[in-house]
Amino acid sequence: LVFIFAVELGKGQDKATQIINVGVVSDVGTTASNVSLFAINMSLSDFYSARPGSRTRLLLNFGDSRDAIVGAAAAGMF
Repeated sequence: LVFIFAVELGKGQDKATQIINVGVVSDVGTTASNVSLFAINMSLSDFYSARPGSRTRLLLNFGDSRDAIVGAAAAGMF
């Protein structure tokens, strides 16, 4: 009886992938930015490799700060 209940609960679960948008503002083209973006991409790859059943995916949206505080604020708005 418990097994049947567990199977029925599993049928009702949503199998769709949930995408979460994440904004990344960086001074594109600098060495520090390139290293940071590489580390972010590598960590996401490692995370999803360790959890292949994860239905949540992060969608990284990159913005260029153009080496200015105002540029960073503007990049974060889009």
